[in-house]
Amino acid sequence: MRVAFELLTWLILARAILTWVPNLRYNAVVKFIHEVTDPVMRPIQRMLPYNLLPFSPIVAILVIQLVEWLVIGFLHSL
Repeated sequence: MRVAFELLTWLILARAILTWVPNLRYNAVVKFIHEVTDPVMRPIQRMLPYNLLPFSPIVAILVIQLVEWLVIGFLHSL
């Protein structure tokens, strides 16, 4: 379970870093990263205003960590 949360966190970090590299929009790996992270990132991007430094990856990672903590805590209580 933790591996899935950690993998998603790393993919969001990769997505944030790849925004600084131009001309990668049509790369297959970049498309895959966007397809996997879009369900988490899109709602957060709609809620937050876009600034020079986008905060949505930071918020997404905090949300993922919170959900991981809640899910694992719930599973341990069973």
